Amino acid sequence: MQRYVVVDADGYAVNVVLWDGETPFGADGELVLESECKAIPREQEQPE
Repeated sequence: MQRYVVVDADGYAVNVVLWDGETPFGADGELVLESECKAIPREQEQPE
């Protein structure tokens, strides 16, 4: 198992998942190995 980052269509990191790289896995975005990911997390809006 390796750690992958889910990168959304805007290029922001939105989640980290463990995946074996072989089992079918669907994500709303691109999966990038965490060690190779250069995407930055999207800023979360703070509730007022």
